[in-house]
Amino acid sequence: MNVAIILAAGESRRMGLPKQLLPFGGKTMLECVIDAFQTPRVDEIRVVLGYKADEIAAKIAHTSCKMVRNERYQQGMFTSIQAGLRALPKKTKLVMIAVCDQPRLQRSTVETLIDHFEKEQHKILIPSYQGRQGHPPVLRAEYAKEILAMDESMTLKHFYAEHADDIARLVVEDEGSLVDIDDPITYQKQLEAAVGRVPPRGAGKRAKLPHRLRRLDTVWIGEGFPSFFLTICVQGRAQVLANDKTHACLRRFLLTSPQDYGWWPSRYVIMPDHVHLLVRQGDSPRGGTRPTTLGLWVKALKAVVGGRRIKWQKSFFDHLLRSEESEAEKWEYIRQNPVRAGLAARAEEWTFAGEIKYEAAEPPRGGTRPTAKSE
Repeated sequence: MNVAIILAAGESRRMGLPKQLLPFGGKTMLECVIDAFQTPRVDEIRVVLGYKADEIAAKIAHTSCKMVRNERYQQGMFTSIQAGLRALPKKTKLVMIAVCDQPRLQRSTVETLIDHFEKEQHKILIPSYQGRQGHPPVLRAEYAKEILAMDESMTLKHFYAEHADDIARLVVEDEGSLVDIDDPITYQKQLEAAVGRVPPRGAGKRAKLPHRLRRLDTVWIGEGFPSFFLTICVQGRAQVLANDKTHACLRRFLLTSPQDYGWWPSRYVIMPDHVHLLVRQGDSPRGGTRPTTLGLWVKALKAVVGGRRIKWQKSFFDHLLRSEESEAEKWEYIRQNPVRAGLAARAEEWTFAGEIKYEAAEPPRGGTRPTAKSE
């Protein structure tokens, strides 16, 4: 049995209105995606709903899709993946995970992926278009239990990192497998591409606009530097992080990070096999040199914390938060992770977490060396 899961629970904040219901070629975007999976090669289509669930469910009530409610959709896309994977039919052999904002995805691509997956007996198969990884991935149903056991603050990237040797990629001639629609600019461009309309003369500047909103100067709402939420995991989910030695080593690195790297950590939670961090970029480490990139900062953290004793995953997850309010909400969420995992009765009882306060409210400019207070 082959099951397709379509993720349609998000709030579409960058679009400004539910993109699931936006018109696209005489249908809604979500209906277009559903159409791509209406093939004899797919036995069940599950649509995961969250934001405006009743309104969206009414629009697709005419389909044969099974509606799945995700009450935790505000905690991120991974919670919707987990919601879709719960209670799969016992005969399920493979699962496809799709997003609701790829209305140009072709049915032939879905069928080709399934055929190739079954013929070659792959474990995980991901479509690739012009050298870039797309959707929907296909994976064996046996992985559902593992994904359901993962912390909901993680992503499929963390799962892929654990199974890098099991991943195969199939080149497809379908741009629709790559382009997702997150903002009005991309929506308009994809509408034009769908009908094959040539942009009018003089539209060159518009054509050069970025595919996505620029990360730092457009998405962050507020003063000062934007804040990132990071998750860094250990290979094989080894339970090696939640101890006094690792905790002390991490704090020493974080306390000197503004001077050494130009990155200002503010809060962190250490779990047995991964660590969550909230961090902002400054601009003047070492009295005026340019700050390092986020990737190099994480690489330095991995080298310092644990050394050869801890084997970290090569990749990490980073998410740009949109506002001070979003940062506060994320902190409250991650500090409750030990409670949800059954490691502590209350968040305050988990000793492997903390905040770092600075005398300056914001990362300073001009090379001022910060003073950190360990709490």
